[in-house]
Amino acid sequence: MVFKIYSKELWVAVFLIVSTGAAAQDVAGVYYDRGNSPEGGVSYYVLPDGTFAATYFGGIMTGTWKQEKDVILFKNKIEPKYVLYGRNNLQLKDTIQIRFSIKENDGVAVGFTKADVIPIKQVFNTNANCFGYPYILKILTPVQDLFAANIPYKNVASEIELPVYQFSNLGEYNDFLLFNLRDEYTTPINFSASVENELLYFEGASKGLEKGSLDAMNNEDVLFLDRYINNKLLPDNLTPESEFFPYEAVPTTLGQKPFTKLVAFMLDSSAVLVQSGSLFTATCDDE
Repeated sequence: MVFKIYSKELWVAVFLIVSTGAAAQDVAGVYYDRGNSPEGGVSYYVLPDGTFAATYFGGIMTGTWKQEKDVILFKNKIEPKYVLYGRNNLQLKDTIQIRFSIKENDGVAVGFTKADVIPIKQVFNTNANCFGYPYILKILTPVQDLFAANIPYKNVASEIELPVYQFSNLGEYNDFLLFNLRDEYTTPINFSASVENELLYFEGASKGLEKGSLDAMNNEDVLFLDRYINNKLLPDNLTPESEFFPYEAVPTTLGQKPFTKLVAFMLDSSAVLVQSGSLFTATCDDE
């Protein structure tokens, strides 16, 4: 069951009435692990509806949990490695535009030709540095398919087998946004904690974490967690209100048109030909 929570009062109500048993109520709460990182620790929000969030410097993990006797089993919610959005932008006329919002040194390569051996090219040059967004590729040939993969830089200009994301039937769009998400959002992670004397002991920890009350959360925290727990990191429709929507210095009606998330097909192992060169060069002059 999914709960949409919009106020502190509703959050507290869920905490009081939703739990399916005494054990779940005993576990639900807020736990803080200071850790040893100079960037700060991790806050675990264990909610009574079987969901959780772990917040830390620069990121958040969400997912589900279940209790088996005195052990709590956590499983994260994963997102696809690549997400592509498209829209028809009348401003572009006969031009196709692809914006890249990707992890720079992740070996991202893309291709646009469907074949037995798919030709792909690195987005950034080998040993790229000094990045300056936005990176926008403009081409005049209509795009029907887009292939995206992560390649080791050492395999440039070679034929290899790789997992590939394929986006097809793109002909009705001329304006695209391609995202690749960090591994922490795309890799399945399972971990556990034990409950002893009302303390939560995560795997390998010698010190238990004390439980704080969900009632102590302010409305801003409640809305923040609800946003990430009950929604996808990248929504089905990208509107100007989204943090991921492309910036316009002078907003226009056509430029503010929403993007639609496009369906991806995962090819577990596909033959690709890594072509030489790159779509963009990001190199400091003094390097």
